[in-house]
Amino acid sequence: LNNRAEIKFTLQNSQLSFSAAKGKYTGNMTTQPAGKTSVGQINILLATKVEAASLPESVFATLDKAIKYCKLGDSYAEIDSELVRYIIGNKNKITIATYDQFHSALLTTKVDTIKNPFKIAVYQSHFDAIHKLAKQKEVQIAINDRYFYVSGPHFFLCLLPIQYNEQEFEVVHGIINDMITKEKIASCNLDTKALSNAIENICSIYEMGSKIELTVKQKRIDLKLATSHGSITDALAISDSEGTATINFDAPPLKDVLKCSPPNVCRFAIVENKAYTLEYKFDGIF
Repeated sequence: LNNRAEIKFTLQNSQLSFSAAKGKYTGNMTTQPAGKTSVGQINILLATKVEAASLPESVFATLDKAIKYCKLGDSYAEIDSELVRYIIGNKNKITIATYDQFHSALLTTKVDTIKNPFKIAVYQSHFDAIHKLAKQKEVQIAINDRYFYVSGPHFFLCLLPIQYNEQEFEVVHGIINDMITKEKIASCNLDTKALSNAIENICSIYEMGSKIELTVKQKRIDLKLATSHGSITDALAISDSEGTATINFDAPPLKDVLKCSPPNVCRFAIVENKAYTLEYKFDGIF
């Protein structure tokens, strides 16, 4: 039906036929009867009072904007594979977390007061599905621990959350808060876009398992990669640096982080024998 004008449908027994009101576009599909159980479940969902539990439009707009900065996926997969987003909405704050064993993201932002606190695990694609159906028209969103409801002028969408246990919500919070409070052996202010461009260029000779060497100095960061394809070095200007250190890291997780990071200046820091972090504060988002 995509990009089609008026379509006529005819249902006869189990055969659903369709044809364009103007033109030669025709087709048919075989249908199956809906059981009483299925119909009952659908009626329960359709009877949900989304209006009574809906989030303020400003809250969903903030959530929709913020979740894009946590769009991490499986950085080593051959095809795009997204990670779960763990979302907590309580009082006037939303927290979004996502992680795997290679990288993680934690975002907090202030919002208008949330009357019905919620905790839910979803995929980024849930939001893509909403936009595809809403087509920039106003919708009502209601989120609770069991369902993610979206009601629009011409559709009703019920997105089932992913099964999780309570510990999964706390894992990223614990990991990143530990990184933030740990003493850093080196840190500096760094332009994200410059770092992203440098990593992209260096990775033109990347091969699986190779490590980029990064050295924080007083006024610059040095980058170096050597593989069987050759070697590349680069340097980036930094400011407000503290300490000096050298680390070796694999490129795919960092590239995945930079893919969804804002093109702002970040605070880059190295936690000894632990990790490196990129920290942002902008537009009420941390």
